[in-house]
Amino acid sequence: MFPLESKVENNLHLISEEITSDPIVYQDSK
Repeated sequence: MFPLESKVENNLHLISEEITSDPIVYQDSK
């Protein structure tokens, strides 16, 4: 219902996908 909330959820989903698809890159950046 709230556009801003939807946008945040979409961004979190994209970030999660990036981390899941590139676990090695994510670990290296720690």
